[in-house]
Amino acid sequence: MAKKLIAYGLGWLAILAAALVLWAQLHFIRVFDENQLLLEIEANQIKAEHAYINIAYKPGCPCNAFAMNHLEYLVDYYGSKIPLAFLLNQNHSDQNDVEYLRSRFNLEEHQVKPVSPENHPWIVSSLSAIIFNRDRSLAYLGPISAGIACSTETSFVDSILQNLLDERQVFAQLNGWAEGCYCNW
Repeated sequence: MAKKLIAYGLGWLAILAAALVLWAQLHFIRVFDENQLLLEIEANQIKAEHAYINIAYKPGCPCNAFAMNHLEYLVDYYGSKIPLAFLLNQNHSDQNDVEYLRSRFNLEEHQVKPVSPENHPWIVSSLSAIIFNRDRSLAYLGPISAGIACSTETSFVDSILQNLLDERQVFAQLNGWAEGCYCNW
């Protein structure tokens, strides 16, 4: 009898876990650039004005929770070698959000920048990365990762950042078709 109850309980637990994954995929998974705005952007229009690695971050986006480990890795590993900044949509953030990012990732004041979405029309979703070569030409614009959970296994940016560390030029890549957990910017 006890074995049947345990098996029954494990079965219900498996069904609940599968339902939770399905619910998350239905609610959070979407195409990075749903409105295809990146198709209208030319790579040479985007200038490096903040840092070589720019992470567009929208406070309150539920996808942030799935990305924290990967963001910590990017900041710890690459941020110490390549200038890095977090860009916050100034229409959806306040000083508390700035302080949260500074303290969470041990960043300097100049590494967290509230920016106007009108002046950054190429930022279409959060979390996203805007990465520049050392000559300040665009290397990558798009999501940090694909899928529900942002990780090094599903990352679009890790290999690009490694190429920059190895001082190799990266040709401009605009990635708007990826599917994952993203919020409108």
